[in-house]
Amino acid sequence: MLRARSALRHELAGLERHVRQLAQEDPVCRRLMSMPGIGPVVALTYRSAVDDPKRVASSKKVGPWAGLTLAATCLQIARGDQADVVKRIKEIL
Repeated sequence: MLRARSALRHELAGLERHVRQLAQEDPVCRRLMSMPGIGPVVALTYRSAVDDPKRVASSKKVGPWAGLTLAATCLQIARGDQADVVKRIKEIL
């Protein structure tokens, strides 16, 4: 069991290095990562999701669409869909 865990941790470290390298090689990702709180994963997500900024009506809609904010969940709670939100959170956990 410990060897399997060690192998998984080693593989994860390699994947994390690869993601950081991809983000560092892209000028748009580097610019995004210069903002506080934006790391390689978020920068690559934005870069791949918003290839043409004209497709997005508002920058505020990109985060929830990409699953990077809780805005959609909070909106559902405000509408009274708490049971559905709790169900989805339990599925994630």
